[in-house]
Amino acid sequence: MPFTANPPTLSNSDWIAISSATIAILAFFATAWQAWLARIHNQLSVTPHITSTTSSTLTDQGMEITLTLRNVGVGPALVEDRYFEVGGNRFDPIGQDLVVALCQLVFGNAFKYHIRQNSMFGGRAVLPSGAEIVIVRLFFVGANADSKLAILGATSRADFIVRYKSLYGKKFTFRTNH
Repeated sequence: MPFTANPPTLSNSDWIAISSATIAILAFFATAWQAWLARIHNQLSVTPHITSTTSSTLTDQGMEITLTLRNVGVGPALVEDRYFEVGGNRFDPIGQDLVVALCQLVFGNAFKYHIRQNSMFGGRAVLPSGAEIVIVRLFFVGANADSKLAILGATSRADFIVRYKSLYGKKFTFRTNH
Protein backbone atom coordinates (compact mmCIF):
# COMPACT_ATOMS: atom_id res chain seq x y z
CA MET A 1 0.00 0.00 0.00
CA PRO A 2 1.58 3.19 -1.14
CA PHE A 3 2.00 6.09 1.28
CA THR A 4 0.08 9.20 0.39
CA ALA A 5 0.53 12.38 2.31
CA ASN A 6 -2.46 14.48 2.87
CA PRO A 7 -1.57 18.11 3.24
CA PRO A 8 -2.75 19.49 6.52
CA THR A 9 -5.69 21.74 6.30
CA LEU A 10 -5.75 24.87 8.39
CA SER A 11 -8.85 26.05 10.06
CA ASN A 12 -9.86 29.67 10.23
CA SER A 13 -8.58 29.95 13.80
CA ASP A 14 -5.16 28.64 12.65
CA TRP A 15 -4.97 31.36 9.98
CA ILE A 16 -5.92 33.99 12.54
CA ALA A 17 -3.19 32.76 14.92
CA ILE A 18 -0.52 32.80 12.17
CA SER A 19 -1.60 36.27 11.06
CA SER A 20 -1.50 37.55 14.64
CA ALA A 21 1.99 36.16 15.19
CA THR A 22 3.22 37.70 11.92
CA ILE A 23 1.77 41.10 12.85
CA ALA A 24 3.33 40.90 16.33
CA ILE A 25 6.77 40.11 14.87
CA LEU A 26 6.51 42.96 12.35
CA ALA A 27 5.37 45.34 15.11
CA PHE A 28 8.38 44.34 17.23
CA PHE A 29 10.79 45.12 14.37
CA ALA A 30 9.03 48.42 13.62
CA THR A 31 9.31 49.41 17.30
CA ALA A 32 13.00 48.47 17.41
CA TRP A 33 13.61 50.49 14.23
CA GLN A 34 11.83 53.53 15.68
CA ALA A 35 13.79 53.23 18.94
CA TRP A 36 17.05 53.16 16.97
CA LEU A 37 15.99 56.23 14.96
CA ALA A 38 15.02 58.03 18.19
CA ARG A 39 18.45 57.30 19.68
CA ILE A 40 20.21 58.66 16.58
CA HIS A 41 18.00 61.77 16.73
CA ASN A 42 18.76 62.23 20.44
CA GLN A 43 22.50 61.98 19.78
CA LEU A 44 22.27 64.59 17.05
CA SER A 45 20.13 66.87 19.20
CA VAL A 46 22.92 67.24 21.79
CA THR A 47 25.93 67.39 19.46
CA PRO A 48 28.36 70.20 20.30
CA HIS A 49 30.35 72.05 17.64
CA ILE A 50 33.24 74.32 18.60
CA THR A 51 34.40 77.10 16.28
CA SER A 52 36.72 80.03 16.69
CA THR A 53 37.06 83.57 15.46
CA THR A 54 40.25 85.57 15.29
CA SER A 55 39.55 89.24 14.88
CA SER A 56 41.88 92.19 14.55
CA THR A 57 41.14 95.87 15.03
CA LEU A 58 43.57 98.54 13.91
CA THR A 59 43.48 101.94 15.69
CA ASP A 60 45.77 104.98 15.90
CA GLN A 61 47.32 103.50 19.07
CA GLY A 62 47.97 100.03 17.68
CA MET A 63 46.22 96.76 16.87
CA GLU A 64 44.10 94.45 18.98
CA ILE A 65 43.84 90.73 18.18
CA THR A 66 41.18 88.57 19.85
CA LEU A 67 40.82 84.78 19.76
CA THR A 68 37.26 83.78 20.64
CA LEU A 69 35.95 80.24 21.03
CA ARG A 70 32.25 79.39 20.54
CA ASN A 71 30.10 76.30 20.94
CA VAL A 72 27.63 76.72 18.09
CA GLY A 73 26.26 73.17 18.49
CA VAL A 74 23.01 72.26 20.17
CA GLY A 75 24.55 70.43 23.13
CA PRO A 76 27.28 71.05 25.68
CA ALA A 77 30.91 70.34 24.82
CA LEU A 78 32.55 68.26 27.56
CA VAL A 79 36.19 69.34 27.26
CA GLU A 80 38.69 66.55 27.89
CA ASP A 81 41.81 68.55 27.06
CA ARG A 82 42.86 71.91 25.62
CA TYR A 83 46.33 73.04 24.66
CA PHE A 84 48.44 74.95 22.17
CA GLU A 85 50.75 73.42 19.60
CA VAL A 86 53.73 75.26 18.18
CA GLY A 87 55.41 73.73 15.16
CA GLY A 88 53.27 70.61 15.53
CA ASN A 89 54.43 69.97 19.12
CA ARG A 90 52.34 70.34 22.24
CA PHE A 91 53.32 73.45 24.20
CA ASP A 92 53.31 72.81 27.96
CA PRO A 93 55.18 75.43 29.97
CA ILE A 94 55.88 74.12 33.45
CA GLY A 95 55.05 76.53 36.25
CA GLN A 96 54.03 79.35 33.91
CA ASP A 97 50.75 80.75 32.67
CA LEU A 98 50.02 79.04 29.35
CA VAL A 99 49.00 82.16 27.41
CA VAL A 100 51.80 84.35 28.80
CA ALA A 101 54.45 81.72 27.98
CA LEU A 102 53.00 81.13 24.51
CA CYS A 103 53.03 84.85 23.68
CA GLN A 104 56.66 85.09 24.80
CA LEU A 105 57.57 82.12 22.58
CA VAL A 106 55.62 83.28 19.51
CA PHE A 107 56.33 87.03 19.65
CA GLY A 108 59.45 87.26 21.79
CA ASN A 109 60.72 90.84 21.70
CA ALA A 110 59.82 91.38 18.05
CA PHE A 111 56.62 93.25 18.94
CA LYS A 112 55.57 95.36 21.90
CA TYR A 113 52.32 93.89 23.18
CA HIS A 114 50.09 93.71 26.25
CA ILE A 115 47.77 90.87 27.21
CA ARG A 116 44.45 92.61 27.79
CA GLN A 117 42.46 89.47 28.53
CA ASN A 118 43.46 85.89 29.31
CA SER A 119 40.45 83.63 29.83
CA MET A 120 41.92 80.17 29.36
CA PHE A 121 39.46 77.61 30.69
CA GLY A 122 40.41 74.44 32.53
CA GLY A 123 41.20 71.14 30.88
CA ARG A 124 37.97 69.54 32.14
CA ALA A 125 35.54 72.38 31.42
CA VAL A 126 32.01 72.25 30.05
CA LEU A 127 31.12 74.69 27.28
CA PRO A 128 27.34 75.01 27.13
CA SER A 129 25.56 75.42 23.84
CA GLY A 130 25.86 79.04 22.74
CA ALA A 131 28.84 79.73 25.04
CA GLU A 132 31.44 82.22 23.86
CA ILE A 133 34.83 82.54 25.56
CA VAL A 134 37.54 85.04 24.75
CA ILE A 135 40.70 82.94 25.05
CA VAL A 136 43.09 85.84 24.66
CA ARG A 137 42.96 89.53 23.71
CA LEU A 138 46.31 91.08 22.80
CA PHE A 139 47.12 94.72 22.10
CA PHE A 140 50.16 95.52 19.95
CA VAL A 141 51.33 99.03 20.79
CA GLY A 142 52.11 101.15 17.73
CA ALA A 143 51.20 98.43 15.25
CA ASN A 144 50.05 99.69 11.87
CA ALA A 145 48.83 98.25 8.58
CA ASP A 146 52.41 97.39 7.56
CA SER A 147 53.16 95.39 10.72
CA LYS A 148 49.74 93.70 10.77
CA LEU A 149 50.76 90.96 8.35
CA ALA A 150 53.94 90.18 10.30
CA ILE A 151 51.98 89.95 13.56
CA LEU A 152 49.29 87.73 12.05
CA GLY A 153 52.02 85.58 10.49
CA ALA A 154 53.59 85.11 13.92
CA THR A 155 50.23 84.11 15.43
CA SER A 156 49.77 81.43 12.78
CA ARG A 157 52.71 79.52 14.32
CA ALA A 158 50.46 78.52 17.23
CA ASP A 159 47.47 76.22 16.92
CA PHE A 160 44.83 75.95 19.66
CA ILE A 161 43.42 72.43 20.09
CA VAL A 162 40.35 71.38 22.07
CA ARG A 163 39.50 67.70 22.52
CA TYR A 164 35.89 67.33 23.63
CA LYS A 165 32.96 64.95 23.58
CA SER A 166 29.17 65.03 23.49
CA LEU A 167 26.85 63.84 26.23
CA TYR A 168 26.68 60.49 24.41
CA GLY A 169 30.48 60.16 24.47
CA LYS A 170 31.16 60.87 20.78
CA LYS A 171 34.62 62.46 20.57
CA PHE A 172 35.61 65.53 18.57
CA THR A 173 38.77 67.56 18.04
CA PHE A 174 38.85 71.25 17.20
CA ARG A 175 41.92 73.04 15.79
CA THR A 176 42.16 76.77 15.11
CA ASN A 177 44.38 76.58 12.03
CA HIS A 178 42.38 73.88 10.21
